[in-house]
Amino acid sequence: SRAAASARALPPPRMRILAFGDSLTAGYHSMGAAYAPWACTLCQLLGAEVVDHIGLSGFTTAELVRSMDDCSVTDVASRAWSGLRHKLRSAAVPYDIVLIMAGTNDLAEQARASAGALARPWPLVLALPQALSLRIPTRLSQGEHG
Repeated sequence: SRAAASARALPPPRMRILAFGDSLTAGYHSMGAAYAPWACTLCQLLGAEVVDHIGLSGFTTAELVRSMDDCSVTDVASRAWSGLRHKLRSAAVPYDIVLIMAGTNDLAEQARASAGALARPWPLVLALPQALSLRIPTRLSQGEHG
């Protein structure tokens, strides 16, 4: 039928994605002299319309949760970002997917962290129907390349 042929001829809709997390999401490297956020690579790989990112360097999951509604949050690298919920509410066009990767700084402070510290991102995830929580990437062994 014409309708089916027309539907097949349309390109797939382009996604709008927001990546949210700590310095790993910010792409922090070279002691803060440079940034290479993984959101840019994700945008290219997926052919997404937009992959924005908020990377609050040095923030624990508790700090990410506390700053969700703030219009401006300054991280330990003196970079200013929006809190997650503020960003979502103020977006002119809604995001299709929100990726959340948090917990790295909880692990860095593990001497003070409780066993439940890594459960803290879940209020963020459960509050957003389009959110996906990512685990902290494992370090590649010497000789392994992704």
